[in-house]
Amino acid sequence: MTKETKQDVFEEVVKDCEEFGIYFSEENQVGRVDGRTVDQVSKDYRNRYAAASPCKLPVIPQIIADYIKQEYADNYDLGHAFWMAYESSEEIGHVATWIIKHSNEFATAWLLGDWEVEDEHA
Repeated sequence: MTKETKQDVFEEVVKDCEEFGIYFSEENQVGRVDGRTVDQVSKDYRNRYAAASPCKLPVIPQIIADYIKQEYADNYDLGHAFWMAYESSEEIGHVATWIIKHSNEFATAWLLGDWEVEDEHA
């Protein structure tokens, strides 16, 4: 693994495409995609890529999302959240059980600060 990021690679691809003449100007109708110039398409992709999550978001139950939000609000760290799950499993019941059984998903959600809530009816 290198220190190069996905964004670095993407920027290099866009730069190379432009240098190889794959870049088209506003006047060049051949350079249009869905009514947009290649420059517009390139900008759209850059914006989407910059806003995209670095990985697939973990899917967690709503009660776990609420627990994470409360721990954040109380300024606790991930270590505290795990400690509470292990030491207080009787007090926080199924929350603790879920955290213990799904520790990787929990840690990923915590560290990303983002997740998807699982559909309770699925």
